[in-house]
Amino acid sequence: MQDSEKSGVIQVGDMEYAVGMFWQTAEDPKSAKREAKLAAKQEVNPADLFVMREGFVAQWAIGWTSSGHKKDMPAAAACLAEALTGNWLGVFEVNGGWWFVASRRDAILPDGDMLYEDEDEPRTRFETEFVRGGWDRVFTPEEWGMGADATPLEELLEGHDEPKLSYLNDFFTRLPKTVKVAGVAAVVGVCIMGYVGVQVYEGIVAEQRAEEERLAAQQRAAMMARLEAERLEKERLAAARRLERVDRVWENAPLPSDWVVACATALDKLSVQVAGWDLQSIGCSGGGASARWSRGIGGSIASAQYSLNGIARPAIGASGEVMNASVPLQGLDARGAETAWKMPLIRENFLELFQGIDAGVTLEQVARPPKPPDEDLEAPRPRPPAHFTFRFASEVPPLAWASVFERFPGMIVDNIGFSIGGRNWQYSGRVYEDLTDEEVQQQNALLEGQS
Repeated sequence: MQDSEKSGVIQVGDMEYAVGMFWQTAEDPKSAKREAKLAAKQEVNPADLFVMREGFVAQWAIGWTSSGHKKDMPAAAACLAEALTGNWLGVFEVNGGWWFVASRRDAILPDGDMLYEDEDEPRTRFETEFVRGGWDRVFTPEEWGMGADATPLEELLEGHDEPKLSYLNDFFTRLPKTVKVAGVAAVVGVCIMGYVGVQVYEGIVAEQRAEEERLAAQQRAAMMARLEAERLEKERLAAARRLERVDRVWENAPLPSDWVVACATALDKLSVQVAGWDLQSIGCSGGGASARWSRGIGGSIASAQYSLNGIARPAIGASGEVMNASVPLQGLDARGAETAWKMPLIRENFLELFQGIDAGVTLEQVARPPKPPDEDLEAPRPRPPAHFTFRFASEVPPLAWASVFERFPGMIVDNIGFSIGGRNWQYSGRVYEDLTDEEVQQQNALLEGQS
């Protein structure tokens, strides 16, 4: 355990939990306590508490009263493992600092239960583990802005207060030294009364020594197995970085027709008469619609708030002469799996469409981002395929374009705008080329073969 890592106690709601425990998978649940005793002796600060979790994966851990752990105190990592399943990773801000916890295949990692005093260490540790991938659920504080699950720890642990810590050693072992000495003297005095008693005692000691050696061998074997598993995991991650994936961006975006309909509905909602304010422009971008007004005769904050009540909250600039309001686009979902066209077919259909209506369109081809070096762990992966950006102006309002846009698989409409007093609506967006993981891997194999 590093200096920045520590064991301790955290308060979650009305309950105290033990954290910062050393977890191991039990080779045999029946001998788990003996394994824990052996591990406790090897610590610089000998452990004196023990907890066992049973179920799909049997594990044990050791704790320390010197760190605030107590008998019958629930172990936080084990309680969380009862609430969650599979592979999960998290950092939670707690009263004692920052708690890092991780579990793979329903087994708490040996170093996956750590308490830190400052935020930087657990964040670095989280990012290191996160890039390894394979996590079913991840938890971080909302202010980190990682988009992970921000469910409060108290909510996750609600109703989970098992298993609890117990003493690792028996009553005699925990007695004060002076009492132990007196007890041992009495036992020895009795033992030396007969040769047979001495022989029995020596036999017991020999058995205990043999058992300790057996458990030590098991510990070494388990450590070697863990190191081998870590080596294989590193090789798997390196191979995963070389085995490139394609980011099919459009499949996570709504259908263009759905987006246009949601935009038109939102703009209709915003296009209200506001007393003393003149509407200047309306438009949609991303997940929202917005409108802009300039102040006319009699325009005031009160009149704006009254007219937009129940629709949107007006935002008036520092000069008081300009007002903006926005609403989110409603009812949009990711379109899911969709096979797009190749670049020549996209260009051909776009030009044919606009030549057919005798209108102009600007198409710009955007190449696929270059493949980053395998050792660059911060580079964005996976990469999107090549695509065209488009923009055009038309007197035709958005709803009339919805069915037209539907003809182009892989399309994302980015912006629609209209200036009051003008004639044309402005449209812009992207159309992605279809590219599969298999195609990319074949291309990379050919390039490697030529080099």
